[in-house]
Amino acid sequence: MEKKTGFSVLIQNRTWLKNGNHEGRRLSLPVTAGELGEAMGELGITEANLHDFLLAGYETPEGRDAGIPWEWVRKADMDWLNFLAARLGEMDGSRLEKMNAFLASPFRADSLEQLVDYTYNEECFVHVPGIHDTAELGEYYLIDSGMVQMPEAWRGGIDKEDFGSNAANVENGKFTDYGYIRESGVEWMPHYAGKAVPEQYRIMPRTGERQEAFIPASEKVKEITDRLEHGLQDFFQSSKYRDYLKVMARFHNYSLNNTILIAMQNPHATLVAGYTTWKQQGRQVMKGQKSIKVIAPAPYKVKRETVLLDEKTGKPVMRDGKEVKKEVEVTVPAYRIASVFDVSQTEGRELPDIVEVLSGDVGQYRDMFRAVEQASPVPVGFEKIGGKAHGYYHQTEKRIAIDEGMGQMQNLKTLIHEIAHARLHDRKDGKIPDRHTREVQAESIAYCVCQYFGLDTSDYSFGYVAGWSSGKTLPELKASLETIRKASAELIGEIRANYAEIQKTYVQERVPTITCNMSEHDSLEAGKTYSVAEFDGLMRKADAECRGGNEGRYYKVRFTVNLPDGEKLTERQDIGDGYGGVAGFLKSFSSDRYHAAAAILEDAINGGKTGIMEPERQAGNNRNAGPVSIKGKLAANREAIKQREVGKAPETAEKRVREESVK
Repeated sequence: MEKKTGFSVLIQNRTWLKNGNHEGRRLSLPVTAGELGEAMGELGITEANLHDFLLAGYETPEGRDAGIPWEWVRKADMDWLNFLAARLGEMDGSRLEKMNAFLASPFRADSLEQLVDYTYNEECFVHVPGIHDTAELGEYYLIDSGMVQMPEAWRGGIDKEDFGSNAANVENGKFTDYGYIRESGVEWMPHYAGKAVPEQYRIMPRTGERQEAFIPASEKVKEITDRLEHGLQDFFQSSKYRDYLKVMARFHNYSLNNTILIAMQNPHATLVAGYTTWKQQGRQVMKGQKSIKVIAPAPYKVKRETVLLDEKTGKPVMRDGKEVKKEVEVTVPAYRIASVFDVSQTEGRELPDIVEVLSGDVGQYRDMFRAVEQASPVPVGFEKIGGKAHGYYHQTEKRIAIDEGMGQMQNLKTLIHEIAHARLHDRKDGKIPDRHTREVQAESIAYCVCQYFGLDTSDYSFGYVAGWSSGKTLPELKASLETIRKASAELIGEIRANYAEIQKTYVQERVPTITCNMSEHDSLEAGKTYSVAEFDGLMRKADAECRGGNEGRYYKVRFTVNLPDGEKLTERQDIGDGYGGVAGFLKSFSSDRYHAAAAILEDAINGGKTGIMEPERQAGNNRNAGPVSIKGKLAANREAIKQREVGKAPETAEKRVREESVK
């Protein structure tokens, strides 16, 4: 096939478009039948539903514009477009401009087929670029062309516009936006219009005509699933199995077949999507990237004749001794091969983080443990377990036990492992896998879940997997992998939901507020509880207005600060006294207690970005250390208070630090 010309077409699925799916594929012509077949397969178009094929648009690259009427392209056969693109690929810029002048003139072709014939009849026309009117044509003929021989003195006396007009009339030439064009006198010879497209350009499948280069979607799916089956056994080698589980963790909502396909083609993939989807997300697939092939559903609708049944009896309706039939539309399940690309194969707008990754020390350990525990179907407890076991699931007592004294990370991994046992291996029907299979499944699920949430998985080896898998049939191996995939996906989903709910409660319960008890200023409402940022802002604004307007009066406001640990501070502040907001007002007191409360309020106002946090939260920014307390703030802020006193007498700073204890 000839080199790509840049002449590209956009194809879409007519039924998908009707149902709101605007996905399409752009093809740079000419293409092979196989390339077209692959694009059609990705859009759910097969030999069975060719009526869904829709040619939705065409483009030409900058500098190679082709003024081909869209109506011709829309009605054209893909074979003719492929043929034309190949012919256009042989033209340089001047020849393309001549063709555009031909298309813009009365000499133009009547169809795309005739335009193809034009490419074999270019010598039938003479084109003068840059000439757009009779004056320019007259100057061209008299001065530039060298065709008119006369003394120079005579040339100046000839009206160029009249000369050009006379020449155009004699030649029957036409002016266009692309220059002047006329017939050369060479006879037009028909070539392909009304005939079949040469075989090498025929790419569109036809009913009853099988082209070897076009592989139906059903065969493509079979081809890729056969490859999948043959490569599956390789995954049960230790290192490859762990790599596969990583892919399963990242794509836990994908089918088993597609996780295997992704792992086979790009084991380092983290987030995949189709070309169009990436474009909608503001990212572009980089040039030269090879797509990852996956299997996608592509159901289509057909009309079939069926026997009409009586609604009451359920028996066929009879008329004149014959069954009454009706035409119904049914959906036929089918699959296609889709092309996707990993985010690493794209560039463009940054994407938000999909998963909240936990640190190696499990910074949010308490909340994470609660989220995992809530996903357990049985109670969870800690006890001293002898031997090497980290935990166990007690089938009789229906409970999970975790060994005491282990680290946070090991607690989580053990709990997930035992939850997998409790979910999968406590069946009333007695169909419980053998011990080795149970351990492979539970450990694999734990690995997937830990991988997803960013927990350390370096101690998982899976060295025993190769021995376990040997002798098992492919259906058995696939069944185990499907069990692992499904259980991992369900567990990840539940833990995420539980964790989000816990964090939601955390936000609601652990944010300080301020209640206005009394106010002489109209901007504040007595009895209303405000967020810290809102109340502080209103106080600042009112204070600035009072001082700026030189009113010379004050407005009393009594309020209660409701701290996250349940403690309350009630004070009165006068608007107009110059302290501004509540945090600034509290810092004016000679009290560690009030300074600590002010720091908590500043955290709330600045979204926790003041940099002054209690020690427990400084270590890993652990939200699970409990509600922010004045005691915690005092411990963290003593040094900060000293630093803020730089410039004052040292003894004053020390005195203020010693002055008050926590009440």
